[in-house]
Amino acid sequence: MTTRRQVLTSIPAAGAAFALGGSALFNEGQARAQQAPEPLAGHFHPRGKAPSEYTRKVIEDAKAALPFADTRDFDEFNKGFIARREDPVIRSDSGGVAWDDSQWNFLDGDGPFDAIHPSLLRIAKLN
Repeated sequence: MTTRRQVLTSIPAAGAAFALGGSALFNEGQARAQQAPEPLAGHFHPRGKAPSEYTRKVIEDAKAALPFADTRDFDEFNKGFIARREDPVIRSDSGGVAWDDSQWNFLDGDGPFDAIHPSLLRIAKLN
């Protein structure tokens, strides 16, 4: 009968055996990075895939149904707005970039956001 101590002391040995012989045992070689697919025409992210027809329909229906003409949220945002930083980059004590506000400039345009729900885009602009 095997004791608990014997089982616990055999675990590191079993792990080492799998680490050393695992590639031969499971017929695996070194990990290789996958090749990125070619960008799809009309999509905003070159490594992504285009949205499905269902996704496009949901987004178009949301654009038609939601009250995007109501700009009260943006008006309230601008009412309390004081100023924009001249330098959008905030540096850390070590000199690296802690925050770069310019990485969000793409939200200012109307851009071809064919895979982002319009209400999510509106919230992102308000943020």
